[in-house]
Amino acid sequence: MKKINIEITYRDIEILLLNNLKDSPNKKLITKTIVNHLGATDMGIECVYKSFLGIDRKFDYKIGQEVWVKFDILPSWRINLDKMKEEKRIFQEQIRAHITEIVPLNRSCYRIEYDYIDKENKEVKDQCLISEHYLNPIEEITINEK
Repeated sequence: MKKINIEITYRDIEILLLNNLKDSPNKKLITKTIVNHLGATDMGIECVYKSFLGIDRKFDYKIGQEVWVKFDILPSWRINLDKMKEEKRIFQEQIRAHITEIVPLNRSCYRIEYDYIDKENKEVKDQCLISEHYLNPIEEITINEK
């Protein structure tokens, strides 16, 4: 997906809010509260700005959906890579996981759960938040077994 980066100041957001809340007697307090609270993350301000443009955040994956996750972004130092490959649980440097939650105001918005075999050959269930960039739908991966 191609992206366009737009730089906008907090003051620009304040002006947009004040103009849209012009009939409210508490518009300055509401604006200050929104900007200060959403300013805690760049994602919050981005979502407010996009909403003025009529752009809503879209999520390509759904809760419960199975996905492939790039192995190298997981805590691979815990994982017994040889055993996982031997049991054919790593394909094309990816591991199977499923989405358990979507956290809209986080860039790493997908909470995934996955199983792996640790260095002591124990089965472990783990979870983490991950960005869409590191996910692939199950149906897009072709597995060539030899």
